[in-house]
Amino acid sequence: MTNYRSDKETDLEIAIENISVISQNYGIKPLVKNNMSQNRKNKLSGHPVSWQEQAVMHFIISPLEPSSANCTTSNCSLDESANDPSSSICSSVHIADFICLGNAHDKFTASLDEHRKELTKIEMELEKESQGPRSIAEIRRAKGGVLQLNSDVSDDNKIKKDMPHCHPTSRAFLCSSHNQNSSDINVVCSWKTKGENAEEMIIGQHHLRQLAVRPQHKSKSCPLLIGAKYKTSVEHDFSVSPLNLDMELSIRNRLVHSKVDFEFSLEDREEMDFMGPECFRKTLNGGDEIEFPLKAILFRSGLYNLQCVKLTVHNIDGSKTPYVFPLQWIVQVNH
Repeated sequence: MTNYRSDKETDLEIAIENISVISQNYGIKPLVKNNMSQNRKNKLSGHPVSWQEQAVMHFIISPLEPSSANCTTSNCSLDESANDPSSSICSSVHIADFICLGNAHDKFTASLDEHRKELTKIEMELEKESQGPRSIAEIRRAKGGVLQLNSDVSDDNKIKKDMPHCHPTSRAFLCSSHNQNSSDINVVCSWKTKGENAEEMIIGQHHLRQLAVRPQHKSKSCPLLIGAKYKTSVEHDFSVSPLNLDMELSIRNRLVHSKVDFEFSLEDREEMDFMGPECFRKTLNGGDEIEFPLKAILFRSGLYNLQCVKLTVHNIDGSKTPYVFPLQWIVQVNH
């Protein structure tokens, strides 16, 4: 979150109070214990973000235990007064109000646009019918278009009948299968700041709807996750032999229902060698994971980045998409 507030000249600080996740299957947890200091100067509880400052926070999104609930709200509070029952902004009941209204507005607007398109098609068909004699081919094409239009309308009506019987501004409708996939989450960032007067307090929210935790069939980023287990600090006598550092690599398919055909390879590094499966091709089904051993051979002490993995995804159309990863695997080697 970046503070671009510009409505006045002083007291532009914003305090982030709460991060909430609204989902049917996932919840949010803090990655580390919250030890953030409070802003005593402006008396704003929460994590302060100064003017033009960017705050980056990390949380864990984990699956919830199976239940009959249509929607669950989980919170990570950054406000030490969040346990106060009188603080309505920290109540999960009120947190979802505005994101549900925004979702209902977007669904209504989309339905209205589709309805207007249908009316435009009907008007165009009526205009063609009133243009005088037509050939048999034109009549057949017009009838085919009307039948297709009626089929589309009937399909839309069927979808509307199948939609859950819940209010359009409810949390159950926000998390319903007609709005998002089972792996999607909705994020709400609650914040507050000082207004024009010293006693005035402005509260607000930022929303992100339908974020995919695990994509179903496609992903804009790499569909594979890689990880490595190894010792981050090692002592070795290089006068005897080079260091053989044991590693265990893992590759997991992020997609739930689609398989991924990929090629694994290691980029050449002058300062190190590898022993093990340096290049292979494999297909992983949705959600599957593979693990395999690898040895990194180091010839002198120092600080090394072991991350040199390249994954090339082979697409269905025959094209290839290469991926490299910026995350570093650092190891400190002492002589």
